[in-house]
Amino acid sequence: MSKESFQKKYRELEDLYKKIASKGYDVSGIKKQVDEAMRLYKQGSYDEGEIILDKARETLDRAGKRPLGVTILSILFFIGFLLSLFGILLGLLSGLLLFGTPVPSPPSITPEEETVVINIREQINSMILNAIATAMISAVFSLVFGWGLWKLKRGVWILLVFLGSLGIFGAVISLNVINFIINVIIVGYLLQPHVKLAFKVSKNLGGIFLKFTIACFVLGILLLGYFAIFTPCEFGKTKAEMHECYTNLAIEKRDPSICQRIKMNLSRDECINKVAVSTYDSSLCEMIGDNLSRDECINKVAVSTYDSSLCEMIGDNWKKKNCYKDIAIKTSNRSLCEKLEDELSIRDCERSILS
Repeated sequence: MSKESFQKKYRELEDLYKKIASKGYDVSGIKKQVDEAMRLYKQGSYDEGEIILDKARETLDRAGKRPLGVTILSILFFIGFLLSLFGILLGLLSGLLLFGTPVPSPPSITPEEETVVINIREQINSMILNAIATAMISAVFSLVFGWGLWKLKRGVWILLVFLGSLGIFGAVISLNVINFIINVIIVGYLLQPHVKLAFKVSKNLGGIFLKFTIACFVLGILLLGYFAIFTPCEFGKTKAEMHECYTNLAIEKRDPSICQRIKMNLSRDECINKVAVSTYDSSLCEMIGDNLSRDECINKVAVSTYDSSLCEMIGDNWKKKNCYKDIAIKTSNRSLCEKLEDELSIRDCERSILS
């Protein structure tokens, strides 16, 4: 390869480069290739330099032409559009089949059963309508994205990079590895120089969205760190694990107010119950809303502290008797058996103590 051949290709590429750059295309990636080719030329590596020039020329020739990856993405969106249409059709057919059948009337079913059937049908109807609405929204977006990618619309490129960057942010803070990988692949591909060139994305616009994507990733990492440090019981845990974590933390801190962070009533009451027992504080049981759970809490504190006076606070008579019996057996105090009132229970309590 001669110097003259390299210089000729270089001049042709430079003219084409400047022409395309004047139209607002982002050709920063091409410039790096041209600079690398010139560096090799100065070192005498003409063959290697010309190979790079040929690749740069090939990229410039594709300016305004749809890359293969964009075509594939477009087809995938069109497939998504067809699937959404199928979902809408399926929902409509399901609705017609379900609600085209009249509800049996008495005497085939009772009025109460008819009400139950009507309520179930209404719930199913609501679910079908929601599914149809979701499918319609999906169909619109899939069609817009598919068409925009096929036609190389810059607005669709902007929207996809924007949504993909937000997807990266959401995937990071939710630890969703699959969504993270998918969004990184899509956004990373759309930010490739030859893809930006195809969508006529300017250098400034491409730079802005590259910084936005990086910012979303960094912000996601920072929030992930914040959640991991300051909300350890919620970070990456299921509801059951979260409830157990808050319960253990409340017991460790001897602070029942931590239990209030648990949203489920049953789990929250159980948390308060355990804190009350671990602190031997029956007054905490009053924080429990459910009467049966509150009685159970008082019973546990009473038995663990051998304080029979607490048994009087129990509302349920059967649990109150069990409270006296358990303490009587643990303390070998036969006088407490008298609190059970009926003769059979008293004798059973006394036998348990003697045994």
